[in-house]
Amino acid sequence: MLGPSPSRKVTHRMLRKVLLSLLTAAVVLYVMVCVVLFAVQRQVMYFPQANANRAAIIPMSLETPAGTMIVLTRPCPGQDAVLYFGGNLTKFNSFA
Repeated sequence: MLGPSPSRKVTHRMLRKVLLSLLTAAVVLYVMVCVVLFAVQRQVMYFPQANANRAAIIPMSLETPAGTMIVLTRPCPGQDAVLYFGGNLTKFNSFA
């Protein structure tokens, strides 16, 4: 009984080496991305905005059971109100 030819063994060995190299490169790249994201996570999560006291915008303190919140208000005529709960990336430049 004849075994696999020598050229087939070489091809199989080369294919295994290439696949192992690709897997190693992918794992190293993944670890590098994780390290970078860990290092810059504060900048990636949110951009804190300074409270700007522009014309007609009145900052107020609102007491809650969890603590004090700073609320920006803008008086408008009438009884209707708009409540806007912005997320971490909210910028109020266009609202003021």
